[in-house]
Amino acid sequence: MSAITSTVQAANWTVSARGVIESGHDNLGVFGTPGRDLAGLTFTQTITVSVDPSLWAFESSENSTHEVFGYGPDFTDTVTVDGHTSVFTGTNAWGDQILANRYTTGNSDYPDAVGSYSEGTTPNNGRLYAGNFYESYASFVSTTDFSQTFTHYVTSNASPNSYVSFYLDEGDNSSGFLAQKTIASIAVNPVPEPETYAMLLAGLGLLGMLARRRKAAQQ
Repeated sequence: MSAITSTVQAANWTVSARGVIESGHDNLGVFGTPGRDLAGLTFTQTITVSVDPSLWAFESSENSTHEVFGYGPDFTDTVTVDGHTSVFTGTNAWGDQILANRYTTGNSDYPDAVGSYSEGTTPNNGRLYAGNFYESYASFVSTTDFSQTFTHYVTSNASPNSYVSFYLDEGDNSSGFLAQKTIASIAVNPVPEPETYAMLLAGLGLLGMLARRRKAAQQ
């Protein structure tokens, strides 16, 4: 079972997806061994980008859909595959950020949807493509306001158009993967898990202890 949570803070939103890779390759070795077949491995992909309409070429808010798209702001993509985490950035970006509640508002021919897709230039002058998109023929998007917060559990009503994709093209070589039927969860601005808070507190405690020892040594 999976969840989808949506919220926007300071005009940014973070769309994070988890699951199992259906097909993929890592010729660049960004997730460990170069040339590795990624099929069957677990992944988390987290895309962070602004949804401030002034930073995008276009905004559409009609027919139960709110969307900013076209040329847009820089974005960050944090990807973990089988425990290996890499952080990528894209500039000179193009993309599409969308919320739709068409099914909720009575148009059962069209699904509710939430999606984040961005592509841009990497620091090595490569090209990065990142997408997290989920839609379902069920009522799970109450409004099309990007600032709302909601949680949805993925069911069999999920559209086959749902996908998570990652592709990094560095010219002579590339890495990438795709998941559709094997998406476990998707969330927007997810709250850090308790384990994350525990690690943060432990780190702060260690820093405090080191500072006290340093101060004592100076006295």
